[in-house]
Amino acid sequence: MNDREPRRLVVLADGESAHTQRWCLSLAEKNLEVILVTFRPTPIIGVTVIPINEFSAKYISPTSSMLHRFHYIFSLNRIKKIIHKLKPDIIHSFYATSYGLLGALTFRSPFFVSVWGMDITDSPNQPIIRSLVKFVLARTRVIFSTSNFLAGATQPFMSRDARLSVVPFGIDPDVFNPSEPKRVQSSRDPVIIGSTKSFEEKYGLSVLIDAFSILANRSYSIKLVLVGSGSLKSALEQKIKAMGLSDKVEFRPAVSHDKIPSVLESFDIYVMPSISESETFGVAALEASAMAVPVVGSRIGGIPEVIDDGLSGYLVEPDNVDDLTHALEKLVKNPELRQRLGSGGRKLALQRYAWSENIQSVYDTYSEHY
Repeated sequence: MNDREPRRLVVLADGESAHTQRWCLSLAEKNLEVILVTFRPTPIIGVTVIPINEFSAKYISPTSSMLHRFHYIFSLNRIKKIIHKLKPDIIHSFYATSYGLLGALTFRSPFFVSVWGMDITDSPNQPIIRSLVKFVLARTRVIFSTSNFLAGATQPFMSRDARLSVVPFGIDPDVFNPSEPKRVQSSRDPVIIGSTKSFEEKYGLSVLIDAFSILANRSYSIKLVLVGSGSLKSALEQKIKAMGLSDKVEFRPAVSHDKIPSVLESFDIYVMPSISESETFGVAALEASAMAVPVVGSRIGGIPEVIDDGLSGYLVEPDNVDDLTHALEKLVKNPELRQRLGSGGRKLALQRYAWSENIQSVYDTYSEHY
């Protein structure tokens, strides 16, 4: 540990990301002067936000198309000037293939990168991006990964002397806190099965609808609530109508992150039926567990790290309707089981994923390498 501690931190990241906002806010509470440099600015209490508005680059996000993403480079000189003027103690980029590349090209040190998922699992499938990822990680003093699964996927891109630290997207137990213990329901009340994942193919919502249809045809009193948005919304609505399930399925628009706890509290079962390994952590499942809601999730990517099979929920094979149906049926017909697994999930979240401890480990790493 060094005798002096870092005081000024520049974060290069997507300002519209709820994860960026939480990291910046929490680090600012550590007596760091946090300055967010971003193409998509959003006000964050206690954080100075500097927007980059050059050319069409202001519309860039880490999930932009490959061609569009090269526009990041057009703003490199602007970012270098900002960093030269600020003289930060530390630069930390979130997402290796976008803001991470910009941070690496400033050639300032100490430089840290957080890998968050698709920047490692998907983007490096293209040879040029693979080379860029290796370059970025070679410039990094410490790489932060959100899960052990993602850490393993990152290692092939790392140099021998690089250090990797696992820092999950933990939860704030005061925010994700049930207003009252889950009560055993009356058999007359429908069991609410819910999801808050985007309406995109990789999240497996079509599989969930198929499993739900089987249970509905078995005369269980159930309801499916899908909260979100995405390109498949119309197709999913048409599928539900064709199955004759319109009176049992409710679509709700996506909500801001601060509204998620109340949404989760209205569910009796949370389902995360993802079919892609780009689901590298499973923060949505963890948040449901923190709200004492039992979770059924796919055995893929980082999801198994946040679900204790049989203790906080059930793991099922991805894209397997029969497996998902079986797990859901056990929970639908047994309210005591739902209550027990929900309590187990809350305990898991508090013991392993307290956000205050996660962010303290980040600050300690800054101090160690400053």
